[in-house]
Amino acid sequence: SSSGSSQFDDIKYIRLANIVCADIVMFELYQDTPKAKKGYVLLNAGTKSIDNIGNGKSLHLKINDKRYSFKSNDVVTDHETIPVGYGVNMHFSHKSYLIPEPIIRDAAVSDIFVAKVNLLNKTNIEGKCSSVSLQEATENSARLDLDITQENVDSSNKFNATAGFQQFVEMMDATKW
Repeated sequence: SSSGSSQFDDIKYIRLANIVCADIVMFELYQDTPKAKKGYVLLNAGTKSIDNIGNGKSLHLKINDKRYSFKSNDVVTDHETIPVGYGVNMHFSHKSYLIPEPIIRDAAVSDIFVAKVNLLNKTNIEGKCSSVSLQEATENSARLDLDITQENVDSSNKFNATAGFQQFVEMMDATKW
């Protein structure tokens, strides 16, 4: 996470990156003074692989019993390489979406939070962003032949995307725009 203000025009900003859903969908949240005053958050959404994000309404969020679809004004997909340490890099292919702040706040306190991103090749990726149960984790890892324990699930749930959104909401509330 980062925060600060521009030396050029004193615009304040907050940013939280590398928020991941089910190890496939990835987010970065950003807000600055003009967006905060209008009630919006910039959400970069995409995948941890090198893929092109679809056009039109390509981001879909399910938060509890509500579904939302968002269109990006980006014409092309941004491809970033993020160093994660020890010479290891992670890819982030994404487009940017303006999301109303109440939806970000709802996601932060949701019981069910699922994201789906349409790719340019007419397929999609989706991932659960909220906590998973032991049964879900066991089913998801069955093909990997791993023994998953409740302790593994509890530890993983501390770092799910919902927790990242909670942290970002705390940053929004602590910033004096």
